[in-house]
Parts: sequence; C-alpha cells; structure tokens
Amino acid sequence: MESRYYETIQETGHLQARFEPVISPARVFPAHWHEYVEILYIREGSLSAIVQASEYDLSAGDLMIINSGDLHMRLSLSDFADFSQTAACVSA
Repeated sequence: MESRYYETIQETGHLQARFEPVISPARVFPAHWHEYVEILYIREGSLSAIVQASEYDLSAGDLMIINSGDLHMRLSLSDFADFSQTAACVSA
C-alpha cells in the first residue's frame, strides 16, 4: 500500500507563507501534496526530490519550485541536508 498524505501548511505570522530552515539527517520525507507552492533551496548536502514521478538530484546552490497540488517527496543523499523550505500561497 502506497503512503501519501495531504500536508496542512501552518503559516508564519500574518503572511500567507511558511518559512522553515531545515537541517535533516539522512532520511525520507514521504510523498505528500498541498495547496501551496513549495520552494526548496539547498545550502549544504544533497537530496533527491521526486515530483510527479520524476526524480531530480539537488545539491548546494540548487533551487527547486514545486507547484501546488503536485505529489512530491524527498530523500537525503548525503549524511545530512541543510536546506530552506518555503511554502507560499500564490493567488492569481
């Protein structure tokens, strides 16, 4: 049975966004989706982001934008990954 879930975003203050610096030991963050655009910026280490069944290897200096509603997950490729993660509500 596949494991995936809808992630509820808790906004930071009065902004329609959540800003979250992350230092993650080698691990998998399971498949999920949400109504926010997600921006990943890798400061150190490396990780694999799987978005809509396509895999992308990211390392220091890389930036990835994941569209709202896209099923995605990530896997640390190094002993740890140091990255910034922002989920922002983008309206037309």
